[in-house]
Amino acid sequence: MSVNSFENYPMNWRPRLEKRTGTLYKELSEQLEKAIQCGQLKPGTKLPPQRELADYLDVNLSTITKAYKLCSLKGLLQSTIGRGTYIAYDVMNSRYL
Repeated sequence: MSVNSFENYPMNWRPRLEKRTGTLYKELSEQLEKAIQCGQLKPGTKLPPQRELADYLDVNLSTITKAYKLCSLKGLLQSTIGRGTYIAYDVMNSRYL
């Protein structure tokens, strides 16, 4: 469990790591993809910063970075240094959804 309390922290995406069937970063990327598919995360939605999400999940920062990178390669995310990571506006055109 993370030292910081995120109970009342405003995060629009809170993945759960209860069932670990494969690599952690792949599981996170799959959860993110499903959240986009079901409409929980809409195009243009800003995702939690990588460091904050890593702290929330109590995982290494590189795990979150790999998950975001995998989704970016699929065309699901757009990132800009200093501005954040967003669900891509053309995400519904992605061949992975």
